[in-house]
Amino acid sequence: MKKIDMRLRPPYGHIRGLWYYGSRMGEFAKKFGGGYLDQSAKEKSMELLLKDMETLDMQGFVCLRKSGIETVNESGAELLNKYGDKFYGAMGIDLFDVEAAKKEIDKYVLNGPFTAVNIEPDCPPAGHEDSYMYYDDERIFPIYEMCEKNDIPITFTYGSPCFGDVEARNPKSLAKILTTFPKIKIALTHGGWPYFNNTLMALAAGFPNLFIVADHYMCGLPGWRDYVDAANTICPDQICFGSSYPLNSLFHCVDFYEKAGFRPDVMEKVYYDNAARFLGLKDVNDREPSEMELIMSGMMGE
Repeated sequence: MKKIDMRLRPPYGHIRGLWYYGSRMGEFAKKFGGGYLDQSAKEKSMELLLKDMETLDMQGFVCLRKSGIETVNESGAELLNKYGDKFYGAMGIDLFDVEAAKKEIDKYVLNGPFTAVNIEPDCPPAGHEDSYMYYDDERIFPIYEMCEKNDIPITFTYGSPCFGDVEARNPKSLAKILTTFPKIKIALTHGGWPYFNNTLMALAAGFPNLFIVADHYMCGLPGWRDYVDAANTICPDQICFGSSYPLNSLFHCVDFYEKAGFRPDVMEKVYYDNAARFLGLKDVNDREPSEMELIMSGMMGE
């Protein structure tokens, strides 16, 4: 079955120098995916990765963080130009210089090979290490406005252990963004964990333009069955497959998703259709509305 891995970072160019290809790779994998690493990740081999992706009938979506290496967007653009049929990408931006960020979006997305923008306000770039923004910080709104106007999807790295600030990824911030920019498409990589099994599930049911990339948080971590239940019931068009490669094995993730209990008709959506709608490969309305959407539209008098 055709797949789009919505959280795959290939060992290419300066991406190979980011932390997840360093000494912490194995340690992180043991805690968040069971310790499964593909040989391609261990060897940092594009050749092996591409072979594995072909075997699994898979394309990859690459989310970049500019706070890691300044030239990471250049490497990402080179990757997308070289392997355009294998990868899609979200460029990273510096939220502390909005005008420069808008110029980079124009260069790399509107006039370049990237499909989306990746926003991580809680991972500030060099020179702003002591600064911090929440996702609904109004200083970011010009970026949201530009993306909504140009139908550019946005990814948030929106899930992880809460390192002291439990409000950092409170779903209330998402509600503010989605109501202020009702046409924007947002995908939450890392599944919104650990908030998904509470408010986020209900928020996704109310906003069909909010996508959830469960990635390795689906693979046996507490709450993983909630993603399956949501996809099988109220959010069939919003849950997306992801691996968090290189921090988890492509083969292990596919095997886990296959056995997780998704309905057969939903499995195809999770693997491909939902990501395709997010990325603009399919019309976002090319689907039947879920039962929850129909109920909510009736409650709202639509």
